[in-house]
This record gives sequence, C-alpha cells and structure tokens, in this order.
Amino acid sequence: MSTVYLAENDIGDQFALKTLNLDLIQQESIRNRFRNEMEALKSLRDIEQVCQIKDFYEDGQQMAIVMEYLTGHDLLRFIRLNGPVPPQQLIDWMRMLLPAFARCHDRKIVHRDVKPSNFS
Repeated sequence: MSTVYLAENDIGDQFALKTLNLDLIQQESIRNRFRNEMEALKSLRDIEQVCQIKDFYEDGQQMAIVMEYLTGHDLLRFIRLNGPVPPQQLIDWMRMLLPAFARCHDRKIVHRDVKPSNFS
C-alpha cells in the first residue's frame, strides 16, 4: 500500500517519508485509509512511544506522511542479529510498550500491523 523512504530536507534534518503507492492513488477507499492513518498519528502526538507525524502532503497525484526518523534497529533486525530475546528483556520492553497500546485503544485506535519490524 505504501513505501517508506529515508529523506533529508535542505537543512540536513532526516525524516521518514511514507508515500502511497502510485498504482493505488485512484482508489478512494485507499486514499481514505491513508488519510485515516495520518489522522490517527496526529491524534497520538502526546504518546512518546508512537512515531511522531511532522506533516502530510496530498495533491491529487501523490499522498505522503512525513514522520520522525528513528535511528537504530527494529526488533526484527535485533532478533536476526542476536537470536531470541531473553524473557526478562522482553518483559521490560512490553512494560514500556503496552501503556501506549492501551492509550491508543482508549481512543479507539487499533494498530493493524503489529510485527517486530514495526518496533524500534
């Protein structure tokens, strides 16, 4: 549905640019889903554990969400490099993440793509 790029502005700030795939731009339902994702991210700005949205772009030919760029490795890469996560480490990480999920759910927002590569 979308592709994420590492981008840099004219003053050297890096950010993630999530663009809607061009072959889907004509589908109103897909455009609405992309807008809904942007609105959800915008409404979660007060939650530290959620990737922060910086801007949104739409011109009829393209749609993009500009988000903060997170450095480091995602959980999937960590597992590939280090093997299984020790139980205590996993418990510690979940204690940091689960309150953010609870706050999202309190706002009727459900993350529909929970997987190791989406956690940094």
